[in-house]
Amino acid sequence: MKLTIKLTNFRLHKKLVEKLSVPIPTTDFEIGGNLEIERFESHTPGWACNGQPDEIGFTVNKPVQLYSIGLFGSCISSSVTYYQVEIDVREEKTGRLLGSQSGNYECSGAGPYMVVFRNPITLAPKTTYVITARVKGPDSYKGIKGRQCVETKLLNGKKLRVEFSNVYGTKNTTFKWGQIPMLVFS
Repeated sequence: MKLTIKLTNFRLHKKLVEKLSVPIPTTDFEIGGNLEIERFESHTPGWACNGQPDEIGFTVNKPVQLYSIGLFGSCISSSVTYYQVEIDVREEKTGRLLGSQSGNYECSGAGPYMVVFRNPITLAPKTTYVITARVKGPDSYKGIKGRQCVETKLLNGKKLRVEFSNVYGTKNTTFKWGQIPMLVFS
């Protein structure tokens, strides 16, 4: 059994792709494993998108690739809004940058809208990674009732477990609330 998904499931717009010059397939493409990990049970209005860093740490129990990160959209307007976004993914211990993406993103409503990496980021088990997101734009929704551990079954029958952790010194996003509601793995 193969999981095939259309690009539209990523909620990306053609304009976004053109602005970022991200190579995107023009037809269906295969993702081998779980597509989306959502870390919040609910969301509510009221998150300031003023460019301050939102950070979350996480580990995985299987080797996987990180394709994209979802961010919440506007809680002020249901029409199209725009955000300036900078995302970095680093190894916590070494600080080594594994991938980054930045640009202007378009979002309709709450989102999440997806920030797709030009190249997937390969992750190893038992290593802590830190996602840092700097988002500028209208206030957004925020996740609440965050789950510290999310498990799902991959297509090969194995369980993928993603464990989230707070980043020391961060005053914004934690595993319980904030931004960065979704990760897309393969």
